[in-house]
Amino acid sequence: MINFYRKIRRQLLTEKKLGHYLKYALGEIILVVIGILIALQVTTWNEMRKKETLGKELSNKLYEELQNTHEYLEQVLKNYDRQIGYIEKILTEGETLDVNSFIRNNRDYWAVLEFGLPTYILFFTEFYTPNNQYYKTFVNDGSLSIIENTEFVKNLDYIYEVGPMMIQSLLNREIESNVGIGNYISGKYGYLFKDQRNFQDGSWDFNTEQKLLEAIRNDGTIRFKLEQKLSMLKSKKTILKNSMSPRILATIKAYKP
Repeated sequence: MINFYRKIRRQLLTEKKLGHYLKYALGEIILVVIGILIALQVTTWNEMRKKETLGKELSNKLYEELQNTHEYLEQVLKNYDRQIGYIEKILTEGETLDVNSFIRNNRDYWAVLEFGLPTYILFFTEFYTPNNQYYKTFVNDGSLSIIENTEFVKNLDYIYEVGPMMIQSLLNREIESNVGIGNYISGKYGYLFKDQRNFQDGSWDFNTEQKLLEAIRNDGTIRFKLEQKLSMLKSKKTILKNSMSPRILATIKAYKP
């Protein structure tokens, strides 16, 4: 093809048809420019296709991660309900609480966690820390910006950034409350424990758990502190149940792979 064009140019120059040659040269330049533009367009289209494909792959990973986050949130809510139920039972029944049955009915469940029921009621904090490694990675390396579904990304920002911040102050206050309860019990009821280590790790024997709950079930100071802890637990539950869970479910439902 190149030789063909060269032959035409030589023929035009030999015949001294300068006007025709200039027209031909201009036409050849236009063809070259058009060829370059087409090549650039194809390259751009290929890059866009690659970007779109990668964006979908990232979105699918985030979608799977979001489904796991919802399952995790549901488990956290169940744990909140369990802890709230225990505290309410102590506050409601007070002196009439059957401590022996209370501990035994729940002993099998907490044996797995290697600490007793009183530890869970008095000192335990249930954190909300969803595993959002994909989201964090994509934010840090900037790849989150290539996802075309901006509404999906916006919802993820709320779920993984705003949501945890909403309960962080409650978590901090609950931790402080737990420390206050621990210090109070250590000072007033320390005689119930075999040694300080036994008090700190919470792996008490049945008799120690029973004596502690019997001692505190109508303790005014502990009841007040438990009421504060209960309020914070309910507030965390409300945020997760009424704000976070609906947003996660709506995002999952609206997602189109």
